[in-house]
Amino acid sequence: MSNVTKWPYEETHLGFEIEIDANADKYRGGFAWSISKDEGEFDCGLANSVQDALDEARKAIAVLKK
Repeated sequence: MSNVTKWPYEETHLGFEIEIDANADKYRGGFAWSISKDEGEFDCGLANSVQDALDEARKAIAVLKK
């Protein structure tokens, strides 16, 4: 994921939209992620790296799909 050059990064996973962007809080840093579907946000969080954010978002989607 280190080759991401366009922000926010967006992808579709199992019917949900994942969006990852640099955290607006420059003191804390990291990356904010969110998952949404049909105009509703289902989960969000912060991660230290883009790959961690993507992994966390995918795990949250897996829980929602159960």
